Amino acid sequence: MYDSLSENSKCFFHPGFIGFESITFNWLLAQFALAASSFNFSKQLLIRFFPFAALLTVVSTDEKGHIIGFGFVKRKSRRLSESCIGELGICVSDNNRGRGIGTHLLVTLLELAKKEQFYKIYLTVLCKNANAIYLYEKCGFKLERKMPEGDIWRGNRFDSLEWSIYL
Repeated sequence: MYDSLSENSKCFFHPGFIGFESITFNWLLAQFALAASSFNFSKQLLIRFFPFAALLTVVSTDEKGHIIGFGFVKRKSRRLSESCIGELGICVSDNNRGRGIGTHLLVTLLELAKKEQFYKIYLTVLCKNANAIYLYEKCGFKLERKMPEGDIWRGNRFDSLEWSIYL
């Protein structure tokens, strides 16, 4: 689904570990972690041995089973003993926006993160992504900081914002 997004949408959501921009060894490891995080047993092994590699993932499909949205929370704490902070990302296909899919993905991810004992979730969003900013505000995220030219996409710099929520 990610690779079918318009270039403008990829500008809004461009995690290096999902898209096919550059296939590297680290990218392959990230794909393995993404797949392994989908199963409870392998997720528990990832959390035990590589806590920062585990992902909470949610996928939304249409009536034909095509993926129309996905989201993740990536664990940022490197040790199990550390309080758990997560980085969130959500993506909805271009022609399925405005239908509540992003809200559903976000609420579901926050519920999963709370169950997994995350205490804080943060994200970054481009200043020009008004729809996403509205969603994050609606769901209780608070603006942490403004980052002038804080994001880079294909050699261009963009102003971005960091938002967070405590669970």
